Amino acid sequence: MPQSPSRGLMIVSAVPRLTFDSPAVQAILKSLELEPREARAPLGMLVELLDASDVHASVDDFIRDNPSVSKLVKVAIASELFVRLYEREGHFWIRRDKLLAAEMPQNAGGSTSNWCRQFVGVCRPFLRKIERPAKLTVINFNYDRVMETVLRHFWIRSEFSYHEFGDCFEFVYPYGAFDDLPERIPFPADWICHQAAKIGLAGGEGQGASHDLQLLLDEAHTIFSVGFSFARANTELLGYNAHHALRTFYQNYDGQDSRLDRVLSTFCIEDGRSDHGSMSQLIANGFFEQRA
Repeated sequence: MPQSPSRGLMIVSAVPRLTFDSPAVQAILKSLELEPREARAPLGMLVELLDASDVHASVDDFIRDNPSVSKLVKVAIASELFVRLYEREGHFWIRRDKLLAAEMPQNAGGSTSNWCRQFVGVCRPFLRKIERPAKLTVINFNYDRVMETVLRHFWIRSEFSYHEFGDCFEFVYPYGAFDDLPERIPFPADWICHQAAKIGLAGGEGQGASHDLQLLLDEAHTIFSVGFSFARANTELLGYNAHHALRTFYQNYDGQDSRLDRVLSTFCIEDGRSDHGSMSQLIANGFFEQRA
């Protein structure tokens, strides 16, 4: 029987950050209706503060300059993610069907293929004749646990018996993540506040140990970076260096992020390692079949 391949690794950060523009603020205000009464006033003050003084490129930078509102920001983040993930149905909030659907709506209109669902089909062929699989490590900077939820759901839906999900995948959340995404939630306020406590921010509590993350990169034969901007704080947290760049393939969607190309050029990454496709296009064009 063929033996296990070497370990692969993905760095994922695909969910847009809070931009605090008008639509995002409206989403937060809508979700505040779910909060306990005593929390509404300070959260309202937070929205005013963001509107009056937010000049930052990221939530983490905003918290660096305004540490007193860090807990409130985490509640606001959890609230907005909740609104994206759930919809009201009777007395419950139900997880949106789009998370598992073959097609997912896009913010700009239209729809796109559910790449998380397709990714299951990409991984399975490598495991059909493997006696002891090496785990694919996914370092995920998103809080919502969507990718893991979708992969777990579809992994077992096959007549052929593949290795257990936990033997094939390892998810690491440097800044924390929701516990899980249950199909229904009866009391959203309690759930939101509980999940907000799980959220960490760059330079704060709740992030993984840099040494452990760097070790994961050191052990990976191939590194795939998707939706990840290589911001300085996150790059330093990973301990990312030129040795890792030799084994890295990265997504630069539509070639729009010239900063990303410049940053990776400082690590002397080889030409031809970037792909401008969407996640579904990366899967279709064999991006994840490459080996360093």
